[in-house]
Amino acid sequence: MTAAVVLLGQFPRNNPILPALRFGSPGAVILAQPRTFPLNLSPTAVYGSILTVNGADPAAASGTVLALGQWNNGPWTTLASTSLASDHSWSISISIDQHGSLNIRINLPSGNSLVGAETVP
Repeated sequence: MTAAVVLLGQFPRNNPILPALRFGSPGAVILAQPRTFPLNLSPTAVYGSILTVNGADPAAASGTVLALGQWNNGPWTTLASTSLASDHSWSISISIDQHGSLNIRINLPSGNSLVGAETVP
């Protein structure tokens, strides 16, 4: 009979026989881990062109979208940045101003990111 009472939540809260039972912390917020998604790019880009990437970040209300690039396995540098629009959309333009391989990482305000690569002959 005691087990049935405990399962129904009718056991007195301050009973010294059983410690307080907790099934989660009230007010606790579980945050999703940032995720990385593929950036679907063409495998090659034309030297001197502009690469425009458009997207949306519905998980963020505002913030900065940051495009980072790594030319020919060198250091990562900032290629471009823009602010998230009120409808959560963004558009970023990247100048293709070198030859070789370009790794691109776009960091979104939500913490998620997009990654891709292009070759510039």
